[in-house]
Amino acid sequence: KKSGKKPREVVKMKRMAVVMIMLLMGIVSGAWAELKLGINYPGIQIGYLSGNGKIALDVRGEKGNDIWTIGPRISFYSSEWEKGIIPFFAIEGDYISFKGSVSEGSGFAFQPMVGIERISNIGINIGIEITAGGAYLSLKDKSTGFKESGIEPVIGMGLNLYF
Repeated sequence: KKSGKKPREVVKMKRMAVVMIMLLMGIVSGAWAELKLGINYPGIQIGYLSGNGKIALDVRGEKGNDIWTIGPRISFYSSEWEKGIIPFFAIEGDYISFKGSVSEGSGFAFQPMVGIERISNIGINIGIEITAGGAYLSLKDKSTGFKESGIEPVIGMGLNLYF
């Protein structure tokens, strides 16, 4: 007999689907002006920059040897988007899955950060961004139920193309 409860993984994936649908609705409604494709170490991102150039919404995924993450990021630029150096504040939330030689599990990360992006036009708008912040991580081992959480410093770098 089934308990009627949904596995946590299904609930988390449904939440991610809601975020992606919201992003798609923004694209269709014309609220977003420019497509943003990027690479960051060690992952990729896709998103949109708002019509006024002050907000960007991204979905980011990263994969390491024993870990992968996926989640949305919203960035608030200090001024209208234009060429030059633009400071910004961002908030990111990620689902984390890990599998090592001794443990396997999942969790989440919440990361407020500050950054700068240098925008240039070389036939296409290209941006190089640097971010820094503290990520609150909460992880749980699948087999033992052991939980670990804490704040870790995070520094990031990425390359973005705007279309």
